[in-house]
Amino acid sequence: MSASYPDDCVAFDDWVDDNPAMPGTGVDIKAATLNPRDDEIEAIQTALGARPVALNTFAERKATTSGLQWGYHGGRVVGGNVVRTVSDGYLVLPDNATSFIFYDWDAAEVSSNTTGFPARSFPIAEVIAENAQFTGTFQSRDRRTIAIVSAVGSPGGSFAEMDRLLATGDGSTDDFSCGTPVVHTSIMVFLNGILQLPTVHYTIEEAEAQPPLFAPEDTHVIFNSAPLTGDTIYIAFQKRLD
Repeated sequence: MSASYPDDCVAFDDWVDDNPAMPGTGVDIKAATLNPRDDEIEAIQTALGARPVALNTFAERKATTSGLQWGYHGGRVVGGNVVRTVSDGYLVLPDNATSFIFYDWDAAEVSSNTTGFPARSFPIAEVIAENAQFTGTFQSRDRRTIAIVSAVGSPGGSFAEMDRLLATGDGSTDDFSCGTPVVHTSIMVFLNGILQLPTVHYTIEEAEAQPPLFAPEDTHVIFNSAPLTGDTIYIAFQKRLD
């Protein structure tokens, strides 16, 4: 009589060994052939598609990632009040280098370089290749950010205009001006592609209104410690319209 799982066995592998055929089917099943966890997660994400919150948008796609080829899931991306749909695809990345992968809004495509995330782009991943293979894990390569974009502005329904600041650290400058009044809750700050947390990594300062304009001056992002020379600073925000 076959054993029942889990009462009579200490592990699922043991149960499979005792029951070489799937009950009622006669089809052999081996524990060693079960899909790894990330395969299962990817299959679930693919099945879910865009119906719930699409957490697989721009996620690394294992089915098309091999050697120096990096695959990605498509999805939907929003810029201002424009929604674009991106198909699954892949990039062939250089060996023995760090590649920054992003959705280029102006070119309307997923692209990469070896210098950093450019302005007017959505960071996707930071991938290191060594000896014709990628290092790290899916999680360590992921540079996506889930952002809440709100419609703000006049009662007539105008949207606040999206803008961004791209700068390079010099080892001493810690104050970066957005050059315009911004919606504080919209600010997202990235250092070398990694999302920074307000008060933990930076503060926001807006000067008092000055006559004769009687309007707020530009908003500043002030890092708690100056970014190092060569660091990439990327600040995304919504301009204030009022």
